[in-house]
Amino acid sequence: MTAVFCCVGALALTGSLHHVDKDLLGWWLCERQVKSGGLNGRPEKLPDVCYSWWVLSSLIMIDRAHWIDKDKLIKFIIDCQDRENGGISDRPDDAVDVFHTYFGVAAPAPVPIWTVDSAGGLVLYICLIYCHQYDHFTTFFPVNAGLSLLEYPGVKAVDPAYALPVHVVNRIFFSR
Repeated sequence: MTAVFCCVGALALTGSLHHVDKDLLGWWLCERQVKSGGLNGRPEKLPDVCYSWWVLSSLIMIDRAHWIDKDKLIKFIIDCQDRENGGISDRPDDAVDVFHTYFGVAAPAPVPIWTVDSAGGLVLYICLIYCHQYDHFTTFFPVNAGLSLLEYPGVKAVDPAYALPVHVVNRIFFSR
């Protein structure tokens, strides 16, 4: 699956996606979503959180992300969180690691939390990690710190080819 991502990304970066049968590739990528909502890398394999990035970003680059059930994907990722210590694993009840935490956070739309700041103003926070001990989400990021491949309103978008915030990619390549 990472090879598909690399190929689609290379074609996207070189403006050559017109060489791809987007419907056929999109169909194959959408077939990676399993009953649990997670995505796998090839047929008959278990789902893995990292494929939330590889598959979803490929679908976004070919304009077919709307072909998968994003709500089920987000639920799968939430089920892969360590609710006591934080972090995200490859699949539910496995050990968490930085790799899967990054791709689990970057791919889906995070959970919005509205709160009131000390001056009485309304502030939107993005909630990413659920803590079972306190029975609520406990890791909050101000909205300007959040990143999302699905471009959740108010959250900075992540470029699907570079895996970096879009504004960073634009600064690197277009501010010269």
